[in-house]
Amino acid sequence: MKNRAEAPIFHTAVCAGPKQPLSQPGNCIRIFPARASLKELGMEGKMKLFNVKEENTDACFRIALEKAEGMKTDIVAATTSGATAGKLMELAAETGFSGKVVIVTHAYGSREKGTNAMPEEVREKLIAGGCTLVTAAHALSGVERGLSGAFKGVYPAELIANTLRMFGAGTKVAVEIGLMAMDAGVIEYGKPVVCVGGTGRGADTAWVITPGYSACILETRLHECLCKPDLYGQ
Repeated sequence: MKNRAEAPIFHTAVCAGPKQPLSQPGNCIRIFPARASLKELGMEGKMKLFNVKEENTDACFRIALEKAEGMKTDIVAATTSGATAGKLMELAAETGFSGKVVIVTHAYGSREKGTNAMPEEVREKLIAGGCTLVTAAHALSGVERGLSGAFKGVYPAELIANTLRMFGAGTKVAVEIGLMAMDAGVIEYGKPVVCVGGTGRGADTAWVITPGYSACILETRLHECLCKPDLYGQ
């Protein structure tokens, strides 16, 4: 049995605002070793929680760009019509972002056969603006969506996708576009990047991820959630 001098010392931190009860969502008490570093405590970065009912695209992109610039890495973001990608390109120019901006679009035929949801003139404008565009089969649906639609049932990739959606739709998108960008060879293998997704439209979720290839999906690592919707009331 340790004597008093050898016993570890612990500090507590109350994560509640002034006059806020601990029972309120998001409030808690943390107990940790007094000499622990922020990294050891998992408090090196602070995750931002957004109100899921609000528009958060601008704030999400600013958080993602700041992190990517600080890490000297690239940013990967999803877009459908190209509007969200346009906003990211504007903010990247405004903030002087020095990394690569990779934009992942919907696959052709995902909404209407023979077409893409992004107009061709928008695609050309984004490429001319300096971004790298990726259009490919969706890594977490693709062929399996065709099988489940035809024969019903649930298949492995769709199980992964729906598990990721428990963190919010944007988390599933962030992982998926990381895989697609890796498969396309537009980001460096083994290097963490910042991946940004959204719920329905716009952007509300950003993760630091080291993507694997889709054929090696379980090598993917989700390091740090920078921001996401709180999902209360969902």
